[in-house]
Amino acid sequence: MSIENKHTGDGNSVESLIECLYQRAEAALGQRTNPPAEDFAALSPAAAQRVLHDLQVHQIQLEMQNEELRRMQAELDTSRASYFDLYELAPIGYCTPTMPD
Repeated sequence: MSIENKHTGDGNSVESLIECLYQRAEAALGQRTNPPAEDFAALSPAAAQRVLHDLQVHQIQLEMQNEELRRMQAELDTSRASYFDLYELAPIGYCTPTMPD
């Protein structure tokens, strides 16, 4: 299931996309060979604190990446709207020459 199929422009599509991604992540986690839960229980308090800290840092990284993706998507939407206004609603035709690479 792709992002394009889930995005409908309303608020509910974001929640359904998040739920879909969560379910896919759960499925991927289930396919991994992880150490048994007893191994985590045997961690020292300092090691458990470190694991918790690392998880919190990774969560913040993901939140920052998501925010950057949202910002870039908004820029892309603005660019598309400008392109549409310029080329599709023009009263005359345009020719856009490009420079060779």
